[in-house]
Amino acid sequence: MIEKIKTKIFFFRELTRNKKFEEYYIIFNVLFCFLGWYYNQFLGFSLLILSIIFSLILTNDLRLSVSSLLLFLFTINKGFDADKIPIPFIVIIALTFIILIIYLFYNKPDFKKIKSIKGLIGLCIFTLIPILWYVPKNSNQVMFYFVYFTYFLYLAIYFIVVLGCKNESLGIFIKTFSYVCVLISFQVIITASKICFENENIFSIIYYLGWGMSNEAGIMICFSIPFLFILIRNSTSTKDKIYRLSLLCCTIPGIILTASRGAYLLFLATISSCTFFLLIKSKNKKRIMYIIIAMISIALLVFLLNARKAIYYINKIISSVFEEGFNLNGRDELWKEAWTLFTHSFRNIVFGSGVVSIIRDAITPNGWAPAQVVFHSTLFQTLIMGGILGFVCLIIHLFEKYKAIAKLNKIEYGFILISFVLTDLYGLMDNTYHMFYYMIPLVILLACIDSDMYVIESNKNSDIGENEEIII
Repeated sequence: MIEKIKTKIFFFRELTRNKKFEEYYIIFNVLFCFLGWYYNQFLGFSLLILSIIFSLILTNDLRLSVSSLLLFLFTINKGFDADKIPIPFIVIIALTFIILIIYLFYNKPDFKKIKSIKGLIGLCIFTLIPILWYVPKNSNQVMFYFVYFTYFLYLAIYFIVVLGCKNESLGIFIKTFSYVCVLISFQVIITASKICFENENIFSIIYYLGWGMSNEAGIMICFSIPFLFILIRNSTSTKDKIYRLSLLCCTIPGIILTASRGAYLLFLATISSCTFFLLIKSKNKKRIMYIIIAMISIALLVFLLNARKAIYYINKIISSVFEEGFNLNGRDELWKEAWTLFTHSFRNIVFGSGVVSIIRDAITPNGWAPAQVVFHSTLFQTLIMGGILGFVCLIIHLFEKYKAIAKLNKIEYGFILISFVLTDLYGLMDNTYHMFYYMIPLVILLACIDSDMYVIESNKNSDIGENEEIII
């Protein structure tokens, strides 16, 4: 009986190494995420936890669970009240961490894998120090204490992923994020469709998806698109290339409905850069060109058949989204306020005034409520959160981040570099760094890269050792 169970487990473990199984497993996780987001987020969380348990039992490896961990974030379909502790959510997160920590202790992790953490540890320390001078004005603002510990969450996620993955996991991340851009696009389309019944002009408002605002959804679509391009480049069949390019086309309505000028520009920059790099690095440039030309032709045909409606919506977007041109939309006032706060005292210059420096009533997922002011710039947000010391740690982290991807093959390095550079440049004008929807995927990606590099190096060393024994 025990032998039969072992045989079946061995069979399923071999099956999980099949690339088609990986793809189907990720698609199921994406569906769990979407169902949770659309119906009930705790249903989605439960399904993803079951998926993690299933993959751990089946493979005794965290690599497949990278998909589930990434999708937890995009399952959130509503915000949390500033004056209430979200106990069910905390229980779900705690349960997930307990399962993963038990797995790590059982498998005796190798701490030599840990590489890209100096900057993150520094940010943990220097964004926490200002909690010493945070004084909540009333009991409703006590919840903001939790915000100071977010970098500890990011660091914990990094440790769990880098120590838990025994085999190469970057491929799982790439495949998962190739679907994330489509998933977010559908979330945007559905949310915008619901709002259209209440507000005729969807392009004149900002709305929430739960885990983030519509403009933030645009950022994450653009951040994830280069990962889809990696799969387009590496596809060996025309059928697979067409499938991946079709997924890419699904992101267009999602980006349009974000009604974000920044997202539009970032999308154009991302698509242009990725297409250019794809054509340079493709083995069969003609086939790629033919497929792209065919898809553009189909798009033009659809446009011509619906020209009147299309022109109407184009004019509506221009008049609503670009009504005020490319002005800073109040960001300059926020930056002045941040600079005044930063230079207010020597303490603020060195350590920062803290992530919760200013609390104002603002529109949140739960209506008007107290919310921390975010300064829409990586530079100013870092100076406020951790002062000069925090900014130095961010520079160290950025160096570690770009150093990590430089170890990848030319294709992965090129596309991920496009994603990083464009998102970091965009972050000078909007929210990217220090925001949980960007930081969680980023630390998981770095953990996957660090783990993979160690696994590859270990395999090389073992092969060299075996060859030396044969020679002897």
